[in-house]
Amino acid sequence: MIKQRSKKISIFLSIIKLILIIFIIYSLTMYSLSFDENNLDRFSNKSILINSFTNYKLPLDKIVTKANNIQIHKTKNGETYYNIATLKIPSLDIEYPILSETSDNLLKISLTKYFGSNPNEVGNMIVLGHNYKNQKFFSKLPRIKIGDTIEITDLSNNTLKYSVYQTDIIEPSNTSCLSQLTNGNTEITLITCYNNDKNRFVVKARAY
Repeated sequence: MIKQRSKKISIFLSIIKLILIIFIIYSLTMYSLSFDENNLDRFSNKSILINSFTNYKLPLDKIVTKANNIQIHKTKNGETYYNIATLKIPSLDIEYPILSETSDNLLKISLTKYFGSNPNEVGNMIVLGHNYKNQKFFSKLPRIKIGDTIEITDLSNNTLKYSVYQTDIIEPSNTSCLSQLTNGNTEITLITCYNNDKNRFVVKARAY
């Protein structure tokens, strides 16, 4: 009798554990999906390009294992950053490093990663760049055309070519372009100021 009861308790506990595991997996899956559509509003800012919030920071030891020759830099105020890729747009004569994170100071140095997947990986990597009158960074980006090629060279020296399939002019509060739902595609989104900082010019491209 005692053995049967112990066996029943053991089976019952196993079922509870299984239910908990299923619940945890389901919760994590739902969170990853809902983050994309429901939680992106926390990245909204009156000026999406002047935002010191760091959305992504890959641990340095991970990066070093991929590329031992990586150079770590520091700004005058002590911010640490490093290059994670190089972006090139041949049709506009644009070529700059993409820095590991976004802040006011780093945006004055080069293009920066704001959010999303790693370079040349499935998902949507969002890259920001200032629109200066001196033609630096993304000043020429509004001239880009559908079908133009964007090249991303990652730290492993792999270069992927992306074809521009969409351009938009949006309000600063519009975060729909940050979505990571790409149907398994590798995509990039480029964003810069537009119309004297009243809007944002957005370029979306897909690897081919």
